[in-house]
Order: sequence, then structure tokens, then C-alpha cells
Amino acid sequence: MLLMTLMFSCSVPETEIDQEKLAFFDLAGEIELLANKWNADNKKLEKTVQSDLEDAETKIFSDVDWLKELKPFLDADINKKDWFDKFEERTDKATANASDLFTSIKGRTGKAYYSLDDKIKIKRLFVSPNKEDWNYLEITLINENPLYYSESYLSLDKVKAVYNIKAERSMIFSDNSIISISGKAVSIRE
Repeated sequence: MLLMTLMFSCSVPETEIDQEKLAFFDLAGEIELLANKWNADNKKLEKTVQSDLEDAETKIFSDVDWLKELKPFLDADINKKDWFDKFEERTDKATANASDLFTSIKGRTGKAYYSLDDKIKIKRLFVSPNKEDWNYLEITLINENPLYYSESYLSLDKVKAVYNIKAERSMIFSDNSIISISGKAVSIRE
């Protein structure tokens, strides 16, 4: 028992990465900083959800856990130990695929990280103007198997405090579906 305790207490989990040695943009760290700032500023959430089957519905939420709200962005972190050779960094332009909200961003240059491995669902992570001083990011995810295909586009504008997630899904024996979620961190006087 003592031997097992020593073995497990001295091991470092595979998912932990030395912050000094991050190979790519620190998406998880930046999203955590932003969520903590919005939580500290007591930002409310104005959220709009729309699907291809229903009209858009907008609600304002006052009790927001921003870390939980921005979890789809956290889940797209590419700084995993096993992925250091699976992405290529290039100078690129914003596509603004997630929403018309970001058309003013389209064509803006920045750094993009492209997946070199078909098995990784994160296909592209784009940050603008650069990874040291970013104000806009977008992520493209593709998930597929013989029965299911989905494309998701995530965009976040830190300056405007706006995010958008657009997901298109198709499954065998089912109609295709599109859902769009927009969120804005707002200050509302009470």
C-alpha cells in the first residue's frame, strides 16, 4: 500500500503541461483569465439560441458561471502533450464562419494552428492579431464517423465581449440540423 501511495503521489498527470513549454496559443489559460475577469466584473449574459427549426430566443441571465459558459472554448485547447507535433502554425486570415456578427473581422490577419492529424477534431484555431496580444479567436471543429458528421464554428471577440457557436450536424436516418448560440457579456444596472 505504501508503495502504491508513493507511486501515485509522485506521478504527474499526462494532461498537465508546463506553462513555460506550451507549444501553441494558451487557449485554456486565456479563456480562464477572461472568465475570471467577467465573473469578477459581475457581467450578465445576454444569450440568443436559434435552430433551423425554431425562431431565435433571447434571454438575460444574471447568475453566470463564465468558466462553464465558455467551456466549449476550453475544450478546444490544443496544448496537449501528445499533440505537440500534430499542429502547424501559419499566418492566416479570419473566416468569420460562426456568425454574421463577426463580418467586420473577416479577412483580419493572425496566427492559425492547423491540425495535421485527421483523428483530431480540432481542425483550426485562429487568433488575431497574435497569440501574445489577442482580441479575437475562432475555432473549427469537425467530428465524423460512418453514422454522424458535425461541423462547429466557435468565435470569440474579447473586446466586444461577444461569442458565437454555430453547429451543423447530420446523422444517418435523421434530418440535418443547425443551431446557433450567441452570447454577450453585459453590464446591467440593477
